[in-house]
Amino acid sequence: MVSFSKIESAKHIVIECTNDTVCNGSALYTYILTLHKKVSFVQLEAIDRKFSFLPWYDKLRKNVPSSADYTVRLTKDSLYKSFCIHNIKINKKMATSLYAGYLREFRKLVYSNLDGTFFACMSELIALGAEYKSCRESLLLSDSLSSFRLKAFMFHSMQLIENATTALFVLRESDLQASGATLDDAIEISKEALMIVHVQKVCLYDEQNKLIYMQEEI
Repeated sequence: MVSFSKIESAKHIVIECTNDTVCNGSALYTYILTLHKKVSFVQLEAIDRKFSFLPWYDKLRKNVPSSADYTVRLTKDSLYKSFCIHNIKINKKMATSLYAGYLREFRKLVYSNLDGTFFACMSELIALGAEYKSCRESLLLSDSLSSFRLKAFMFHSMQLIENATTALFVLRESDLQASGATLDDAIEISKEALMIVHVQKVCLYDEQNKLIYMQEEI
């Protein structure tokens, strides 16, 4: 949770982010700069290169500075709504970062339910100057070669069970190593099975038959 009052009173703010929250982090970094305060952008994990189009991506660092007097560890909650509640003016860089966050969630949620509010926020951010074409090209139209390799392995061994309503995947460590892909890639790939006719649920297991991920059509 972001405390705007603490940001106002702090002299040096640290923003901690992950791949799930780097878009919000970029927007918050921009806002803090408009306050003419010192701010550091810290990655808690390696941030994917697909986010390199974001403002301030090149400012990401690994070490937390000791001089900071307020640290923000971001969540995936809508920072855009928080900005609106606090009557914070959103500039073009902030709008682009926030739109990217929504678009990343869209990719995750496209196989489940999306309400009108979600799309209304995206539309509002475009009106505020979000560079939506760059976001789309980077987040929706670019997949790594390693992801494509893993997709070939996973769909080759996929099973359809329960009258073809459930797609079952087993993620093998050897497939991850051979493809160079990640667990996050595997989860995203498994979701694509919901596009198959009649499939209503996907299940992803490891080689020890432990459930890694499951999603049902809503």
